[in-house]
Amino acid sequence: MKKLSHWIPRNLFLIIFGCSFGLATGAWAADGLVLNFQGDVRVNGQPVSDETELNRGDKITTGPGASLTIVLSDKSVLDIKANSEIDLSDYIYNESDHSEDTYEVGLVEGTLRYVSGLMGKSDPDKIRFRAGASTIGVRGSYTSFSFNENKVTADASIGSVKINFPSGRFCMAKAGQSCTGNLQAGNATVIPTPVPDDVDRVAKLIAGADFENPKDVAAIRTAIRDLGKKFHNLPVLLAVQNGNSEQLGINTRTTARTVIQMGEVFPDKRDKIATIALLVSQATCGCKRDRDEDHRRSGDTGHES
Repeated sequence: MKKLSHWIPRNLFLIIFGCSFGLATGAWAADGLVLNFQGDVRVNGQPVSDETELNRGDKITTGPGASLTIVLSDKSVLDIKANSEIDLSDYIYNESDHSEDTYEVGLVEGTLRYVSGLMGKSDPDKIRFRAGASTIGVRGSYTSFSFNENKVTADASIGSVKINFPSGRFCMAKAGQSCTGNLQAGNATVIPTPVPDDVDRVAKLIAGADFENPKDVAAIRTAIRDLGKKFHNLPVLLAVQNGNSEQLGINTRTTARTVIQMGEVFPDKRDKIATIALLVSQATCGCKRDRDEDHRRSGDTGHES
């Protein structure tokens, strides 16, 4: 296999080895940034661009066939699908003082996916989504929601979700389940999710793969190629890896290797993929622990000079 490191930006090495510099978790000037968009996407009525910054109170709309993927300052990711309207109604994240942190997103209509960030880890009770008169609490790190014609649905891929209806009833779904209900009727049901989420499936495939095995690498590339046919899936995959390293049994090196494979499959988007990886990274000074873990797995007890 040819050497892959020739194209890796310096920032990507910093994701792997230089977390202690704080590059991945530094203060942001805005509440959110655009990772990817396609089609007619607007923020407060204005067309979105790669440079668009998002802030508390912004209203986001996506037209037919459009999509928008954003990362908020706590490193959570929202992937907004076509024909949706989202309201960043109440979002505050302070890296040094979390006493006033709040996270409330309104789903006026449509569908979105949510990958939890630092706030979801430290205080999940602060994470709330609204769909009409219902509220959705998230006790998980990867979920999706839809709201159309008074019907609200929440799918739990990793963790659990709970929908509270105005009637006082509620519906809770665990990982691999869907929770759905009608706001007018006040009914609610829980059903098994019939098809595993593609991002979740690929994340688990990568977690169980051996990157030194050519067959495993070929399988990973095929999975990434299929998943990336809708490019907005790739930022979600990287966010899922970052936010669920313990559940998946991976470390930052696995995520970096994933980024390398993405770049090999989509060479024209290598720089964009590396930038996205940096923006969604939740890495802290645990990078040295990741290297030590890799040494233990390989039986190498030596130290880097």
